[in-house]
Amino acid sequence: MASKLTGKKIRKVRVCKNKVVITFTDKTKMDISQDTYASFYLFDGKELSYEELKEIKEVNSISALLNIALGIIKKSVITEKKIKEKLYAKGGDKKKIELVVKTLKENNLIDDIAYIQDFLIYAEEKKMGQFKIVDELRKRGIDDKNLKGLSFKETKEFDKAKSLLPSLERRYSKYSFIEKKQHIYANLVSHGFTSEIASKISSLAKQDLKAEKNVLANDFDKTYKRLSTKFEGKELYDKVIKSLLQKGHKYSDIRKKIEEKANETN
Repeated sequence: MASKLTGKKIRKVRVCKNKVVITFTDKTKMDISQDTYASFYLFDGKELSYEELKEIKEVNSISALLNIALGIIKKSVITEKKIKEKLYAKGGDKKKIELVVKTLKENNLIDDIAYIQDFLIYAEEKKMGQFKIVDELRKRGIDDKNLKGLSFKETKEFDKAKSLLPSLERRYSKYSFIEKKQHIYANLVSHGFTSEIASKISSLAKQDLKAEKNVLANDFDKTYKRLSTKFEGKELYDKVIKSLLQKGHKYSDIRKKIEEKANETN
């Protein structure tokens, strides 16, 4: 039996598929990784000092964190900040995590610059504006130092936003012209484009007078039906006018619809 000064004596070393089990003469056991086992000369009957035991445990904990990190990276590309967050969640301390991250970077397994470049290609395909790109990269763990290095040409941003206009016009075709432009503007801003670009693109929306007339007719019928259950007479028409004005319809066009409705009811 090893003395207190010596530490512990190994009774048996058992190599398993995913780990190595060390059984000591005091009947205690210690599981270590295959990588840790390969880093030390361990065999049945070997006596280990406390310093050696401490070193084995230290190397093993780092090896365990590295294997966790490799498992995460195998599933998806990830930034340095996010891999650190996941390792902290697994109970790793700062010193060990920094060593693991350093190993990953040295082997090009994590690379924030490459991550940004790849994401920019994805963002271009998804027609993201500059603010959304920066926001998404920040959420994914890219630090401000790298984000400050990004630049966006206004002409390219404008062309990107303009390419979205046809689909946005179709999406909001059931709205009044003014309301359609408002929705287009809001949509472009939510996609990360500047307010200036969103305003310029929404101003390019085309007005279809025939479609506009149909939209008004539809909005009028729905609004009249809804409000007529609560109001009548002049109050009803005032409420209808107010509601349709809020939807972006012209007052003169609304008055014509009200006159048509009044003639129908008389």
